[in-house]
Amino acid sequence: MKMRKEIRYRLDARALFSWDSVHHKSMRGKGITRDVSVPGAFIQSSTCPPVDAPVRVEIILPSLMGIKEIRIAGRARVIRVERRCDGRGENGFAVVREDCQSWIVATSQNAPVGSWLRKSDTAVEITH
Repeated sequence: MKMRKEIRYRLDARALFSWDSVHHKSMRGKGITRDVSVPGAFIQSSTCPPVDAPVRVEIILPSLMGIKEIRIAGRARVIRVERRCDGRGENGFAVVREDCQSWIVATSQNAPVGSWLRKSDTAVEITH
């Protein structure tokens, strides 16, 4: 039995993601995180990219102070897809970061969700 190396945190946060289909068509989806960890996340969504697909992910965390959202954005790879056949639960997929240096955290009061960060955003790199 394979043991997880990282602690997972239960978190219901909005998630936006996009990937390129096998026909080179840009695909988009949205969902809610079920849990997150330092290297990745599980996203519940009716739209799931295929296993091994590179995806661009943006997780939108609500502000604890009510002033700004916090957004975590970067590139990841789909490592597992769960599809519910019995009508119970929700479809979803697990992603793991591809490159620790490419993930950023940003706060912005007026940035539209899915903007993939603008120059006016405050950003910091996430390192492991």
